[in-house]
Amino acid sequence: MPILGSSGSQSGRQPGVVSGVSATAGDGQAVVSFTEPAYKGKASITYTVTSSPGGITASGSSSPITVTGLSNGTSYTFTVTASAGGVGATASSASAGVTPISPYTLSQTFNSSDSYTVPSGKTALAVVTIGGGSSGQHGSGSSFNNNTTNSYSGAGGAGGTGGGIAFAQEIATSAGTTYTVTIGAGANISNPGNAGTNTAGNAGSGSGGGTTSFGTLLDSNGGGNASGKSYVGGGGGGNGGSSSGTGIGPGGASGAGNNNSITVNLTGIGSVNFGTGGGGGGPGGTKGVNGGLAANANGGSLGGGAGGSPIAGNYFGNNHGSPGYARGGGGGGGPGGFAKSTANNVYTNGIPGGAGAAGQVIVYVR
Repeated sequence: MPILGSSGSQSGRQPGVVSGVSATAGDGQAVVSFTEPAYKGKASITYTVTSSPGGITASGSSSPITVTGLSNGTSYTFTVTASAGGVGATASSASAGVTPISPYTLSQTFNSSDSYTVPSGKTALAVVTIGGGSSGQHGSGSSFNNNTTNSYSGAGGAGGTGGGIAFAQEIATSAGTTYTVTIGAGANISNPGNAGTNTAGNAGSGSGGGTTSFGTLLDSNGGGNASGKSYVGGGGGGNGGSSSGTGIGPGGASGAGNNNSITVNLTGIGSVNFGTGGGGGGPGGTKGVNGGLAANANGGSLGGGAGGSPIAGNYFGNNHGSPGYARGGGGGGGPGGFAKSTANNVYTNGIPGGAGAAGQVIVYVR
């Protein structure tokens, strides 16, 4: 408050005090917002932001004002002073402390085993590991009996399970440090598919295939030494299509696969999603009658869950399930066999499921 009779009071040039100061940190800077005073004096007004520590200043004619030249990793508070015609008001109350931080950038993506060396000037990592998916299962065989004119299509194989996902960020590191990257392959499973249920599989509790790891810090089964990590199991594969009924007709529809995902926020990048899922179950084979070869053994499209890519089965069921479209996705289940008989009770084998996708490691650095 100016002394009565002073030049600031007599001219009415002294603006009011700024309030509501807040700051948002960025890379080596902070954006300071505030509420301007109701009375702004009789000359053009200037607002000056001052940091503590350091006394770094920036000025502007309105809120917000960006203060640059700050040190990443240091906590700062800020005050704002309004001035008009060279007469300044009292400084505002300080903002809450904020800490500037360098942003993350995508450093490298690994689809095969290798090693990773931290680039110069980088001190923190964010890492995602996705385990290999398991293959889809075989479809089962078909049967045919001339004596009863019954033909049973084979059940489609169950879809494979997706790999588990683990994530950790703010992993302290230093330039030149090298980590071993191991990518888990898709597992090869060949046991017969489940018959008749035509329902979605349940979510898995771990990796469907081989384990993917980043040094000893993080692996796709949720292990490792990194703190603050998050983990979800792989998506479950759908069961195979049904095979009930007699006579010519299509096999059962595919079961869908479930998926799992982790969504994280990385400084400078924003929201990033990582997902994996089980392949859908294969369709049942088409049924023939009286020893005849079915005209079309396609039991329908191969099931694709959120982590599995659907493709159409055709040509008498001889189409494999599809692998997941994302790394770590489980393979689609194979179609069931079809009736192909010139004698009683001849079985036709089902078709193998699709391969599970290999794992993946994604590294961000700042």
